Amino acid sequence: MISKLFNYFDDENFIEAIISDKEKINKSDINKIVIKRVILNNSFYGYQAAEYTKTQVKHINIENNKLHDYLLSKQALYRQYLIKTKSIIVHGIKNGNKLKISIENNNSSCKVDNQNNRQKNYILNDGDHLDFLVEQDRKQEACLVATAAFSGMRISELEQMKVSYFSEDSLAYDGLFYKTTEKFRTKGHGKEGKIIDRLILHDMFKPYFENWI
Repeated sequence: MISKLFNYFDDENFIEAIISDKEKINKSDINKIVIKRVILNNSFYGYQAAEYTKTQVKHINIENNKLHDYLLSKQALYRQYLIKTKSIIVHGIKNGNKLKISIENNNSSCKVDNQNNRQKNYILNDGDHLDFLVEQDRKQEACLVATAAFSGMRISELEQMKVSYFSEDSLAYDGLFYKTTEKFRTKGHGKEGKIIDRLILHDMFKPYFENWI
């Protein structure tokens, strides 16, 4: 049933998808899923799903060839699907075993979403490289910034990193990521924070790590 929507995810103009309206929901259940493409250095790396409960959000990296399986695992649980591309908006509403699909033009794709695009201060501008730090022989600083850039960690999480995490034994998802061998304390989920594994993009991060070590 949800397979009717697969082509929209493969469209190069795909912006995001929102899956919601779970049929039966408890406090700890995922009530909404937002899926976006992951693009790094103009290359398509796969997708990231943000799974929202009433109190927290969990981010999951999905390889391109695993997206269909992920979507199929959700189709029995949710009733509404919204997919945005640069040109159209697709609405899918499940009624029993049928999925009703309607399509409209996306006339607002150029508008700024203030909730998701609030002004932020960045260490580097989009597209900049860390090579200037290496050229100044600030290799450790380049490695630190690369860790943050290619993992999305907060400063408090970076303080928990260890050199031992970056070995060939720590590779995950077909070598796409380094995966920490210990779980991390992150923001949220009470005083102790949420305890999760952390992933760092292998190919993007490795040159700065090896240059420092």
